[in-house]
Amino acid sequence: MSEVTTAFIYGTSMAQVILLGIAFFYTFRIYRAVGSFRAWTLIMAGFVLLVINDLFTFLALITLPAASFDALLSTTSGLRALSPNIFSLGSSIALSAGVYGLSKLFKPKPTVATGAPQNS
Repeated sequence: MSEVTTAFIYGTSMAQVILLGIAFFYTFRIYRAVGSFRAWTLIMAGFVLLVINDLFTFLALITLPAASFDALLSTTSGLRALSPNIFSLGSSIALSAGVYGLSKLFKPKPTVATGAPQNS
């Protein structure tokens, strides 16, 4: 049980970092398409802080000695140990999917190439 729980916690932690990184990427694309104003800057800052927080949490989890991690898991029930990760992963998925959907609405303006006109 401990190996499965450990693998699940490691996997969800890493998935959260990746998903929030993807959300930041699409937020930056929207930012470039619509321009700079306070709301998008704050949203981007929020995603950066979430990515940094999840990254530090993941690194702290990885560097925790195995005996300490097993002791930590044995003091809590399996559901109690996994539920925060499940909710965090769900919110990361929702944020990434929502920002991806927004990036489809706010596509960057196409740039016009200079040169001779081409016949199609």
